[in-house]
Amino acid sequence: MAKFILADEPTFKWPVDIRVPGTNGAFQTLRITCRFKVLPLDHFERKADQEASVDDTNKDFLRDALIGWDEGDVSNEDGQPVPFNADTRDQLLNIPYALRDIFAAYREAVFRGEKAKRGN
Repeated sequence: MAKFILADEPTFKWPVDIRVPGTNGAFQTLRITCRFKVLPLDHFERKADQEASVDDTNKDFLRDALIGWDEGDVSNEDGQPVPFNADTRDQLLNIPYALRDIFAAYREAVFRGEKAKRGN
């Protein structure tokens, strides 16, 4: 039987389906695999208590929680893989539909699909 490991900084990988708006009102769903750090609940509550929009709060939260993506899952306009770093993370989180889908995936994984206090 597997045992629960009480780690100082637990991490996990989780699939994220990003619905990208296309033409004629249709979406294209693109999957990336993100690596997340599990943040303590009080960290989430501190972010939610700040005077900011939900998207700004979620973006700030994900700046701490999103710690990587699988190589090759994110590419530039030329089709070249984009490596994960603080700048590329922020570039991805500045895309509204990516931000919301990444946050929803984190929330689904950590809260098992239940709505977090200030989630979308």
